[in-house]
Amino acid sequence: MDFDSNDGTIVRKIQQNIEELGQQVQHLDSFVGRLTESEQCREHFNQLAHNAQQLSKETNQLMKQLVQLSNANVSKNYFSHLDIEEETITFRSLRIHRERLQNEYIGVLNRLQGCQRRAAQTEKASMRKMRDAAEQDEEAAKRLEEEAAAQGSQIKRQR
Repeated sequence: MDFDSNDGTIVRKIQQNIEELGQQVQHLDSFVGRLTESEQCREHFNQLAHNAQQLSKETNQLMKQLVQLSNANVSKNYFSHLDIEEETITFRSLRIHRERLQNEYIGVLNRLQGCQRRAAQTEKASMRKMRDAAEQDEEAAKRLEEEAAAQGSQIKRQR
């Protein structure tokens, strides 16, 4: 890399975080269909989602640092009369890395958001099914009560 070690360290850490976040999103995505299986599955999914959010926040902070560093390199580029060609190369390299990482990060965040939406839809559908089943149970119980009352009335009339 053409830039200093601090820039390179941040770029590498961001790249690692994006890769790890991508793996976490894949794992989360595979769990969406199992959310309704048990409370443990839901809790595990929520823990995985929390971990992904934490990593996302950390990566966001690193991205802010990278933007600041690249902006600082722009300032050096404009104000430094020493070794201008090397400063321009540093600025370009850092800008290219920053743009690539921003695009990758946005892509992984979009996938995470999509996964979370699918999970919310799955949960909502599950709740709707439970509510519908409860309503059907109430209706069935009411019908049974009505039938029992009708049979009781019929028995009284027959006596």
